[in-house]
Amino acid sequence: MQPIEKTFQLFEEIKKGHFNLADEFFDNMSVVFTWLSHQKKAKLLLNEMETWAETHAKDHPEFLAKIYLSLGAIEFLGDSYDAANKHLDKANQIFAGLNDYDGIAASNIITGFIHRSTGEIDHALKFGLPGIEQLTRSGKYKMFNIIGSYWIGGVYSETGHLDEALRLYKLALNVDFPAGIKAMDARLVNGIAGVYMKQKNYTLALENFQKALNLCDETYTEQTFKARGLTDLGDYYYKMNDYEQAIHYNMEALKMRQEMNIQNGSITNLMNLGSIYEKQGKFKEAIEVLNQGLRLAEEIKIKLKAYQIHHMLSDIYLGIGNLSESLGHYRAFYEIKEDVNHEDLERKVKNQVQLFQAQQTEKENAIIKAQKIEIETKNNELQEIIDELTLAKINKKARALTLGIGIILFVFQDTILEHILEIFASNNYWLSISIKVAIIFSLNPVNKAIEHYMVKKVIKKKKWRVARDA
Repeated sequence: MQPIEKTFQLFEEIKKGHFNLADEFFDNMSVVFTWLSHQKKAKLLLNEMETWAETHAKDHPEFLAKIYLSLGAIEFLGDSYDAANKHLDKANQIFAGLNDYDGIAASNIITGFIHRSTGEIDHALKFGLPGIEQLTRSGKYKMFNIIGSYWIGGVYSETGHLDEALRLYKLALNVDFPAGIKAMDARLVNGIAGVYMKQKNYTLALENFQKALNLCDETYTEQTFKARGLTDLGDYYYKMNDYEQAIHYNMEALKMRQEMNIQNGSITNLMNLGSIYEKQGKFKEAIEVLNQGLRLAEEIKIKLKAYQIHHMLSDIYLGIGNLSESLGHYRAFYEIKEDVNHEDLERKVKNQVQLFQAQQTEKENAIIKAQKIEIETKNNELQEIIDELTLAKINKKARALTLGIGIILFVFQDTILEHILEIFASNNYWLSISIKVAIIFSLNPVNKAIEHYMVKKVIKKKKWRVARDA
């Protein structure tokens, strides 16, 4: 059974009350995050999961937290960053209340991935690196550990820390989570190929690019990533000046992404094709594909790529002597870039505020946790004192009752002895002494029996009060 079908089946079982399947459900779901993020029909299922989990949040808050975490990852992969952050914030609040530091780490890894995608590398690493460290130590949320190692490996690769990038990619390949590895191995191997490209080890780069594509074909859930592998292979051939092969792989990736409605990736392929056609001197074809990419970027409001395309078009028109078109595109490039820089500054300020709030919440949670421990300790100490006082009171009452019984026995001892001696038809002096000694020594067992009875009665009353309060 494919992971997608298995995920749906497990959710149906959980709705019937089989919460013991929750871990298996989330493991399967994490493998199909990418598929769920690009399928419109999956939205209905995800909405149903969220509604159902919210309805049962009182009894199973951890299940709701993991649903929010999963939805955050899915929305992110679908390029819906605001929606992703909202889900991740909700997940973090519940995880904090449950003192689930592994859940917080998993959530922070996806938050870091979002920052990485918007170019805020410093914030990305602030969230991502501690998250990986926590999950590596605990062994929990393995798929999120793999995802974190993958994207942080990408950051290291882009910033020239190639040895560290290779280490993280290989570390993720060795995480003991076969289902996750099966879904992510193509991405990780493709990342390794990218590192080899930067090291100018082109033989190993080509070998790993092709291996990544083969893994995509073997892994049902990674068909959505195959377009990325094809695009990277196109980049390889572009650098090798084999433009026909570069066009072939970019066209194949573009077709696949259009069929899957992966718009951001489609813009990348159109930009790549524009660059290749320009290199070949095919300016008409270059302008055509770049205009397609520009329309798409404006439609989905990807300003970063929009201004890059304007710059490319400005250069092309300048090269063919169309100065008015070149100037128009350059002005658009400059204006949009200014907007992007302004939005980036606003986002950085907002992120600093969110980071400060998150740190404050973490400090507050630590204080609450410490206060809770102190209260529990004081309650335990108080209960011990109460128990000691209760036992002392019982001992006092038991001794008083025993003393009363002893007094009664001594007051009436002559009468008691007279009846006993009549039974035995004897005036034996030693028998009389023995009976008196027996009365004296019986007082201690009587005292213990009274204490036992009174303690038992107190415990029974305490249990009744606990049951009533519950």
